[in-house]
Amino acid sequence: MINDDILQRLEENRENFNREKTRNVYTEGRNSSDDFQLLKNSFIVHVMKNKTRENRLNIVATGLSNEDKDIVKSVVKILGLAKIESNVTKNTTHVVTTGIRTINLLHGIIRGCWLVTLEWVLKSLEKTCGYIYVQKNTTPPYKILRDLIKAAGGSVTECPETARILIGIGGLKETWILDCITSGELQSHDQYKQ
Repeated sequence: MINDDILQRLEENRENFNREKTRNVYTEGRNSSDDFQLLKNSFIVHVMKNKTRENRLNIVATGLSNEDKDIVKSVVKILGLAKIESNVTKNTTHVVTTGIRTINLLHGIIRGCWLVTLEWVLKSLEKTCGYIYVQKNTTPPYKILRDLIKAAGGSVTECPETARILIGIGGLKETWILDCITSGELQSHDQYKQ
């Protein structure tokens, strides 16, 4: 079962999430020898291949205790942005794992799914950056930046007034998006202000 502290955190994060109506995906570099080792110091091992996916997340939890699987289900229910699957399919986008080698983990690796830890699931509730507005005169081009944001699970808006983050003149440098994706974490805004 989920303890009261976790439920309270989940509820608070859901309220924050509903206000922002966004989600974010955290990534980190990949070393193929790490695929069969426990995920020690990272939230995620990126093994995504070039293939199109639906915008909705499809998540499989594998190698977790029943209690941890319940936490994943609760987070998914609160966020309302994903579907839980029992086995990896062609639609699976994320595999929540301890790093223990399971059939679902192997299928996830082969299919190019994001491999994430339970900690990543919980942190994804806490870390949202809000809607992002990208100005049209950016380098890389506006459309490429928007596609990158969407592919990483971020939310873009056409209206700067509804954005929490502005990319371009008067906002953050374009490199903020690139560095967030490369590092797998939201970066501080301080060094990216224009």
